[in-house]
Amino acid sequence: MKADIRKSGDCKKLSGLNCSPTCSGGYQFTMDGEEFKKCKNMAFFHSLREENYDAIKKLIRSELGE
Repeated sequence: MKADIRKSGDCKKLSGLNCSPTCSGGYQFTMDGEEFKKCKNMAFFHSLREENYDAIKKLIRSELGE
């Protein structure tokens, strides 16, 4: 999943470029000590592969406050 995030598109708005006027902007975050500015519509659509199931469940549980 981290590889998918790394290779996804950067956020144009956070990089000072033009994007769709309806876009509210992406996400700026640190992963493994590296700063990222990623497009919210590209970086977090993870592949539903068996190797990602546990990580996806952990993300969902975190969002649910479990």
